[in-house]
Amino acid sequence: MGRGKKRAEVTSSPSKPSSSSPKKLKKTTPDDGDLNFVGAPVPADEAQSRWPHRYQSKSKTATILVTLSDGSTEEKEFFQARCHYTKAIVDGVVFNLFDNAYIQALEGEPDFIAKIVEMFETVSKETYICTQWFYRAKDTVIKDQDYLIDPRRVFYSDVKDDNPLSCISSKVKIGQLGANMDVAAKEKAKNSCDLYVDMMYTFPHAFTSLYIDNEKSLVTDGVIQTKSSGVAKPSEDFQQSKRTVLDLYSGCGAMSSGLSIGASLAGENITTKWTVDFNSYACESLKFNHPNVEVRNEDTEDFFVLLKEWESLCKEFNLVGSKEVELEPLDIDSDESEVDDCVVVPSGEFEVEKLIAICYGDPNNVKKRGLHFKGLGFGVERV
Repeated sequence: MGRGKKRAEVTSSPSKPSSSSPKKLKKTTPDDGDLNFVGAPVPADEAQSRWPHRYQSKSKTATILVTLSDGSTEEKEFFQARCHYTKAIVDGVVFNLFDNAYIQALEGEPDFIAKIVEMFETVSKETYICTQWFYRAKDTVIKDQDYLIDPRRVFYSDVKDDNPLSCISSKVKIGQLGANMDVAAKEKAKNSCDLYVDMMYTFPHAFTSLYIDNEKSLVTDGVIQTKSSGVAKPSEDFQQSKRTVLDLYSGCGAMSSGLSIGASLAGENITTKWTVDFNSYACESLKFNHPNVEVRNEDTEDFFVLLKEWESLCKEFNLVGSKEVELEPLDIDSDESEVDDCVVVPSGEFEVEKLIAICYGDPNNVKKRGLHFKGLGFGVERV
């Protein structure tokens, strides 16, 4: 697995889930009573056991060799701590360890979103937190296609950064949706929170589904866990959650054995729903052996072009990229609003009941490539 984008270490402005201007964040300095850790510190032996990287030196920072999520190692500099806490107060609001919060961003930009996974006082007696980031869609590989994603949907990451306690802006309620939850449970969870998360994101382009055993999942030390089973992991119950697959260059098998075995070991139940292959004999065999699969006998490169053309078509008819579609006012008193069954269709044009298929290429062998539709309702199917 990869990791998140590398960030510069900063002490006067919060680290961010994406690159931005080096302009410093303008911060206010609240009174100590409105900005401090509260309650007794975590016992020293427990703190050193849970966060050993914070207790390696009496210097302000220590450089430690860490193992990344992809198995590689890297030297990283960590603030050293005098002690850890589990509760803080910011502007009169109490924040507990593992609460989700908005973190101040640069002026004019939306606040960042993070889970507070550490609260500690540095050796120089500064109050700090460690934040584990949630990414908005635009901060991931999705980038400028983020309009296709629900703006309330965020993606959890394994990226952490240290920020001053004063960078906390406010609390945010984030619902966690497991891939093994049914639709009704997901909708209920969405309606009871500000934002929701259902996937992990690791840089540069890996998305992983989250699984939970109940609605009250939690994160401990930055690791997703559940109250009923500890660390979230694949189990027999997860086999009930299906993943649909588009198989390109499918041949007659419609699924590689390596993918099937790997998915099974990961607790995934993968089902092929669509296949694309240029070989007509392979497609015929696949249709016979997999009657529930939509088999497309076409050039795979043409299929890729179709996806691009489909997006352009949707934009042309305002199906994506706009929340509202302007409709012309209907004059109910006008005779023109009535359907005229006697309208003469120009020669060479056909009226169809509905479109039932689309492809890109030259299905009629007229040496002209482009988008083609199959219509139903003109006596026979026509392309």
